[in-house]
Amino acid sequence: MTCPRARCGPGWPPPCGTKPPSGAGPPLTWNRANGYQLGAGRDVLEAYERAVIKEKLTEFRRPITGTVSPHAAAHPGDKWVKHIVAQLNSIESTLDLIASS
Repeated sequence: MTCPRARCGPGWPPPCGTKPPSGAGPPLTWNRANGYQLGAGRDVLEAYERAVIKEKLTEFRRPITGTVSPHAAAHPGDKWVKHIVAQLNSIESTLDLIASS
């Protein structure tokens, strides 16, 4: 595998294929009023995280209501659909709890 960067190799951190360490920089948030912000306070970070989780929850619910639920209704005895419904309900419940608490 070749490095996509021209200056990669010894003495050029980070080495190819590595991720920066978690917490390597200040947290980044975004909102319509202020745009991108670095190093925001706890309340701003929590509001941003809740908004992102709420958005992901909406994205997650779409295939459940559009595909999985109709599949479950059409084939109520199907072992696969029972399993996937149980798993997806668990994930949905967890995301909902995070977004609303």
